[in-house]
Formats: sequence, structure tokens, C-alpha cells
Amino acid sequence: MLEAAADRSGSFDRLVTEVTPPLLRFLVRQCGSQELAEDLAQETWLRVWRSRHAYVAGAKFRTWLYRIAVNTHLNRLRSESYRHAASLDAETVDGGGPLSATIEDVAWPAPSARLEAAELAARVRRAVDALPPTQRAAVLLFRFEGLSYDEVAATLDLSLQAVKSLLNRAKTRLHVLLADDATTTDPVGFEHGDRR
Repeated sequence: MLEAAADRSGSFDRLVTEVTPPLLRFLVRQCGSQELAEDLAQETWLRVWRSRHAYVAGAKFRTWLYRIAVNTHLNRLRSESYRHAASLDAETVDGGGPLSATIEDVAWPAPSARLEAAELAARVRRAVDALPPTQRAAVLLFRFEGLSYDEVAATLDLSLQAVKSLLNRAKTRLHVLLADDATTTDPVGFEHGDRR
């Protein structure tokens, strides 16, 4: 990003080419539409271009970019009074298939186990889709994009404590939504460790 901020020839194009697939994957999960995600990504890159000289070298680029993307999406929701559930079923941009493939364990040999995993994945998708946009963004950034608490806080422009509270409320809500599933205590994977 520093090269792009310095207006070095081709550096911004290389950055866009390299970073757009994970950005689109996140936006598709967040907004539930490939078409809308592409519009949001384009708007995000336009904002990055306009703000490139304001980028601070000490800031982590991914956090800065996702913050712009989240704000762009939330602004779109507010401006259009539009609330669209994110689909974890959406095809990922990098060709990795739907997010459900990361939730269900396709290596299980028994067909009944695969069916149970697919049913659980569908329930988790519906539960995450039902979260408010900010909680959904926090869950997607933390659990599915692998950002730390600090990175999620910077991305969403919240304090660390606010992010932990937001994720805790999302976790509680997900547990309520998934309460009748006695086979797992943590279907979304919040207990995989503390990323600081």
C-alpha cells in the first residue's frame, strides 16, 4: 500500500489484483449477493484510492481495507434502508466453493454423518444470516476471515471491549438460535482459541 500511496506505477493495480479475492469473499458473505459484493468492492477500492495518501504506515493494510469495506456496506444499508441477509451459501470468489464447505466436514465417510453435517451447516448459515449487520460482520471477520480481536476492533472502529461484547452477544444469539442442536456446543467455532 505504501507504494500505491507514493503513486508508483502499477502498484495500485497489483494491490487490487492481489487483495480483491479475499475482499470479495468477505463482502459476499456479509451482503449475500455476488453482484452487490462486486459493487461494494469497487466502491471500497475507489475510497482506498481517494484515501491512499492518508494511509499510515503503522496501520495494518488488511484492517484498514476491511474497515473501509464494512463502512461502505453499512452506509449502503443505511442509505437504502436495505437489509439483506448474508448468505454463507454464496459461492466464494476464489473458487473455494460455498462457505458451507468450511463448516461441514466432507471427509466423514458415512452418508448419514455427511447429511447431519450438511443440516448443521445449513442451520448455522441461517443463524448467522439472522444476526444484525454489525454482529454478522464481527463474526465473519473473526471466525471466517481469521482476524484477531484487535483487528476486528480496528476494522469496525470499535474498542476491543466493544468487539468482545459484540462477539459475545452474537455467540449468545447463535446459541439460542441453535439451541435444539445437542450435538455441538460451538457450531460456529468461537472456542477455537483466543486470537489477540
